[in-house]
Amino acid sequence: TLAAIVGARPPGSPVFDAYLHVIERFPRQARFAGVRFGDARFRSPDGLTQLLAPGFRDLAVEDLQLALRLTPEAAWQWFLRMYDIHMMDAEDREAARSAFMVRITPHVQADGLLPYPQAMRFFRAVRE
Repeated sequence: TLAAIVGARPPGSPVFDAYLHVIERFPRQARFAGVRFGDARFRSPDGLTQLLAPGFRDLAVEDLQLALRLTPEAAWQWFLRMYDIHMMDAEDREAARSAFMVRITPHVQADGLLPYPQAMRFFRAVRE
């Protein structure tokens, strides 16, 4: 049995919208321009079936929702684990952090936390 959890596109939220704004506004270094990560087939059960065929059968897919609550700094640290930010030069990365903080500040709740819904995809399949 092969079982894995992969990231799925999270539902829309001010935190994720701020991240998208940052990676669109601050480009990757030129040497990373053509680098792409992930396989689009992970985005749907049909795609997973295609990815795992013909070596696996009995695919089961379950989407998992997480309800994270993060400080603004913890939210930035979450996104620092993403490849896109590491492909920026150091100066842009710091400017991106500042832009991110400005965009999310209005969404910080009274307890100092930001709601950040997250999605993961669990799948399992049996080898033929």
